[in-house]
Amino acid sequence: MATMSQLRLVAYEWHGGGGSSLYQFASTGGKVHSEEHRANLVSEIEGDIRYCGTAPSVEDNGIDGPVEEARLTRLLAHVQQAEIGVEIEDPKDNFE
Repeated sequence: MATMSQLRLVAYEWHGGGGSSLYQFASTGGKVHSEEHRANLVSEIEGDIRYCGTAPSVEDNGIDGPVEEARLTRLLAHVQQAEIGVEIEDPKDNFE
């Protein structure tokens, strides 16, 4: 069984819809496509991080704000230093 990187998994869990930068990142193997894409990713991830800091309790929304904030912060760090056009893994390897 194939497994997906934690960075791509976080992007899939937090994307803002099929046209979002995070969805594009996740569905193309964890690739930052351009500097414009990177800027959009940073903006989307930072918005998700802010949400984690203000989210109601786990009982109300099903997320653990501090845990998710840490996961998103790791994704942000990767996106900020990733080389343009380089996949972190082949997306085709993650489907059976």
